Amino acid sequence: MLFDGFYAVALQASRPKLKGTAFGVVKDGRLLDASAPARRLGLLPGITLAEARSVARAAARHGTAPALLDYDPEHFDPYARKWLDACLAYTNTVEPLGQEAAFLDLSTLPGAEEVADALTQDLYFAVGICPRVGIARTVLAARVAAEVCPGQPVLRDAEFLAPLPVERLWQVRPEHRARLAFLGFRTVGEVAALPTETLVRQFGREGIRISLLAQGRDSTRVRALYPPDEVYARVQFPQPARLDQELEAGVHRLARRLSEMLRARDSQARTVALGVEFDRFRVVQGRRTFTRPLQSAGSLMTALRLTLRQVAIEEEVFALAARLPDIEPVSASQLRLSLAEGAEGEMPASVEDRLRCRFGRSALRRASEVPVSRRERFLRLLRDTQGRYNAPVD
Repeated sequence: MLFDGFYAVALQASRPKLKGTAFGVVKDGRLLDASAPARRLGLLPGITLAEARSVARAAARHGTAPALLDYDPEHFDPYARKWLDACLAYTNTVEPLGQEAAFLDLSTLPGAEEVADALTQDLYFAVGICPRVGIARTVLAARVAAEVCPGQPVLRDAEFLAPLPVERLWQVRPEHRARLAFLGFRTVGEVAALPTETLVRQFGREGIRISLLAQGRDSTRVRALYPPDEVYARVQFPQPARLDQELEAGVHRLARRLSEMLRARDSQARTVALGVEFDRFRVVQGRRTFTRPLQSAGSLMTALRLTLRQVAIEEEVFALAARLPDIEPVSASQLRLSLAEGAEGEMPASVEDRLRCRFGRSALRRASEVPVSRRERFLRLLRDTQGRYNAPVD
C-alpha cells in the first residue's frame, strides 16, 4: 500500500501555517512531494530540483511563489508511525518502504479482500489520507496493482502484468528496463514470451531473474521490519495439535522462521514471548529472558521449548506465535557466516564445503589430516609398546 501526497499532508499537520499554500518537499535533488496548490502550478513529484526551481520562478512572475523545502525525516516519522501502528492490528509482518508505503503479509488471514477494506478505513482515520492498496500473491504485482488498479485484487499475476509496459517491472534494474525498451520490447508479456536463453545472452545471469519476474514469478517474501526493535512469527497447525510430536514440529518451524528474520537483520534477542492459541481465539502467554543471546535456530528452539513449559497444554492448540522484543545488533566481534544450521544447532555436512570455498581448501582440516611430529609419533609408540610412559623424553 502507498499514500499519495503523504509528505505534503504530514508537513501541514506539523506546520499548520503551510495549510492552503503552495510548497514542495525536495530530497536527493528531486521533488519528493508537493501540496495540491503546488501541483496545479506544475510542481509534480519526481521532477528534478532544477525543473522545480524553474517552475517556481515562472509561478512567482504571476504572483505565486511556491516554497521548496528540504526533506527532514523528523517531520514525518511521527505521522508514519500512526499508520504503521494501525497496520499491526491486522498483521505483524510489515515491511515499510520509506515513510509513505509498505508491504503487508495478509496470507494468514481468511478473506484478504474484506480485511483490506477495513484496513483502508482504519488508515484513513489514522492519518486523513486514503491509501492506494494493491492485493496480489507476489510483492511485484502488489505494488503495481496499488499504482494501476488500487483496491482490485489480482487473481493471476502473469495475466495482470502481461499488457503493462516494461517500466512496471520495478524490481528490474533501470538500465535493464531501458535496454529492453531499446530492443523493442514494450510490454511485460513480450518479455515473458522470450526464451530464457535470449535474455541470458543479453543480461547474463540477471536474465533468468528478468524472465521469472516477467512471468509473474516473484519469490520475494515480505519481511517483518516494523517495529524496528521487534521480531514476530506465527505458525498455524493444519489441524489442531495435541500430541507432543505435533507441538515439537510447530516449535521447530517457529524457531527456523525467527532465526531467518534475525539473520536478515543481523540481530539477536534475549527475551522470548510465546503465545499459545487455543479454540475461540483464546491465547495464553509465556515469557522468559535468557542470559545468552539468541539467533541460531538451535538456540531459539531451546528457548521456545523452555518458554512453552510455562503454559499448561490441556486442550488442542491451533497456533503458536512468538515475539522477540528489544532485539539488538550482533556484536561486531562475532564472526557471522552465512551457514545454515540444523534443528538442534548442529552443522550440516555441506558446511565443510562452504568453509573451504570461502576461506580456501587448506583453511579446514580434519583431525586425521593434522600432521604429527616425529617426536609425538615416537612417544605414542613408546606408550603403546611399554604402557608405562611417565616422563617426557628429549
